[in-house]
Amino acid sequence: IIPLKDTTDEALMSCPKVKKCIVVKRTGNYINWDHDRDVWYDDLIKDVIDDIKFEYKNDPNHDNEITLEVKDLITFDGYEDAIRSALENVIRNSVKYSPKKSLISCSIERSSNKIIICVKDEGKGIKDSDKEKIFEPFYRHPNVKRDDSTGTGLGLAIAKSGIEWNRGKIEAITTNQDFTIKITLPIG
Repeated sequence: IIPLKDTTDEALMSCPKVKKCIVVKRTGNYINWDHDRDVWYDDLIKDVIDDIKFEYKNDPNHDNEITLEVKDLITFDGYEDAIRSALENVIRNSVKYSPKKSLISCSIERSSNKIIICVKDEGKGIKDSDKEKIFEPFYRHPNVKRDDSTGTGLGLAIAKSGIEWNRGKIEAITTNQDFTIKITLPIG
């Protein structure tokens, strides 16, 4: 992270290597310097889902159906890699912790001046007291089997960081039927 002290520091942005860095003004606002192409949220999520399906295609322990409902076509204005990483971690967690042969549904929609992305699975969910903890680095829920060595407790912390870099928020919602990770991002 490179803090911009004043407008003279903006001259650094002419350097291609520096231009790709995440840049933060003193005010805390994030600047997206990579405006050379439009990225559509639905395409980004489809790519992530396709990658995860390919990754788990021969694993009988992870034979979930993953769907995507696109309610609105929305272009992306933010840090694409951070959003991609967040979605990968959230959807992988759903695959990993939801029952076999269950449905994982992803949705994207516009709600006034916000973008809402939900990843819903048929997992047990978590208690209200753990809703913030699951986004802390190295936190592993007590229900995770002790012999499960495939996780580090970093996935949802990385997801939270990526969403916050894009001025958004991420939350966990448990109901009697399902578990949802809801991502809210600003438009523009």
